[in-house]
Amino acid sequence: MKQFKTIYFLFITLLFVLLFNFPMIEIANKNSYVLGIPTLHFYVLVIWGLAVFLLYFISKNLFKSKKENE
Repeated sequence: MKQFKTIYFLFITLLFVLLFNFPMIEIANKNSYVLGIPTLHFYVLVIWGLAVFLLYFISKNLFKSKKENE
């Protein structure tokens, strides 16, 4: 189970690295606004927030299970 969580953690990390790569940033780089915020800034803010939340949640569960096994 620990190995599955580690692989899941790495998969999510790589997914967010790809979302912050040039082609995806270029798609969001438009001359429009979302909720009064430029689209590019909104995209980066949302993706960054999701990355922080998901990686925190996964790592919290990963380290919790490590402490229980010790």
